[in-house]
Amino acid sequence: MTTLVPNALLESPVAFISENTTITVASSDGDFTTLKDAYDSLKDRRLAPDVTVTISLAAEVFTETASIVISHPDGSQILISGPTPSSTTITGQQSVSGSAGAYSCILNVTDASIFETGKYCLIGGATGSSGEGHAVYNGCWEVTDVDAANSRITITNTDRNSSFSGGNINNGTAKALNTVVDFSAADVNGFTFGEDGHLRIRNVAIVSTSTSRKCFLLEKPVHYLDAELDVGTHGWGHSFYVLGGTVQGDGPTISNTTSTAVYVSVSGVMTVENMVVTGGGAGGVILNDGSNISAHYCKVAGNVGHGVGPSWGSTFTTNEGVIAYNLGIGIYVQGCSMARVLGSSARVSDNGSHGVYVVRGAMFYIGSSARAENNGSYGVYCAFNSTAQLTLSTTVNDSVATDIKAISYGYIRAEAGCTYTTTSPSVNTEGNEGGYIDG
Repeated sequence: MTTLVPNALLESPVAFISENTTITVASSDGDFTTLKDAYDSLKDRRLAPDVTVTISLAAEVFTETASIVISHPDGSQILISGPTPSSTTITGQQSVSGSAGAYSCILNVTDASIFETGKYCLIGGATGSSGEGHAVYNGCWEVTDVDAANSRITITNTDRNSSFSGGNINNGTAKALNTVVDFSAADVNGFTFGEDGHLRIRNVAIVSTSTSRKCFLLEKPVHYLDAELDVGTHGWGHSFYVLGGTVQGDGPTISNTTSTAVYVSVSGVMTVENMVVTGGGAGGVILNDGSNISAHYCKVAGNVGHGVGPSWGSTFTTNEGVIAYNLGIGIYVQGCSMARVLGSSARVSDNGSHGVYVVRGAMFYIGSSARAENNGSYGVYCAFNSTAQLTLSTTVNDSVATDIKAISYGYIRAEAGCTYTTTSPSVNTEGNEGGYIDG
């Protein structure tokens, strides 16, 4: 592995980089001091086939004052990466204080020494003693204090519920994301995709205090983002704003956006293994105009608006997803779109309004042993020529309103073995202006 220094980049008569190369970014003793300068240094260079250029970020906070335009014909061979983050196990919550959108949480961990104040903690796989409240702990959270002697860290958490939802956490993985790219010094988008826009990125927190800008802005079908591993965003207006582009990889961890965290439109595609969207000031995930999102493990929790909203010919699919403790509807499917919630541990629970709302020619499918429960209104509501299928061992249990309601030519198929208590109309009886529950 060789290191390419700035002079070599600018002065070499060789048009192609012919061997694997590392460019370092650090406040001292690096090739560059900002990520933008490091990436821009490759603008006039081409990479030979099978060559990778790694832009290696030190474990520091890097202040960026302008948007980074992602545009390189060999972009798929350029990797932006911080060091692999160290991880520890969460053993419980010591205490929590604060209010909606501004909680301070002290967590007990196996090893607190890996964290640094002012940097970020990436939490995944949070579990709890009961319910799904622990889902709001998943996220990318700022570390505000480290108590290594007592194996505790203090983090911010922007769960938008008036009472903190995550108090029953008893396990989870916390990673020290000590490489931070901070765009707060300027009111700009983070990564803007231009011609030949292809980005690979891993092991970094990307943050901003902007309430309107986008962290990742993909505006054309040829734009391509590979969020390979341990990519966290905190703040921003939107985290992912995808108009026709493609996002893939292990997936993003998104917290504390002001507007919709993930917005995918114009036949955009997002295919990721994991997706976490928590503590946002508006909706969690919105997709429309023929777009598609597939997230195997998905946690959408503690957001002000609806959790997930496919519309106008779009499709959302999750295996083992948890859509919980959002203040609006859990899953809002409309306009000839489809949502599928699969897997025995999938949950649509404790949302402020309906659990699932299916209208205007839309379709909803919930897999075997999944649950829709304890939502603020109906468990599953189906209307206006829409269809919902509740499969074997699915549980719909809503303590506030009717478990299952079909109205205005909505059709719900509740297979044998599906558990529910209250329905409207009665099972196998037409009512509510053409609504029907087949069970």
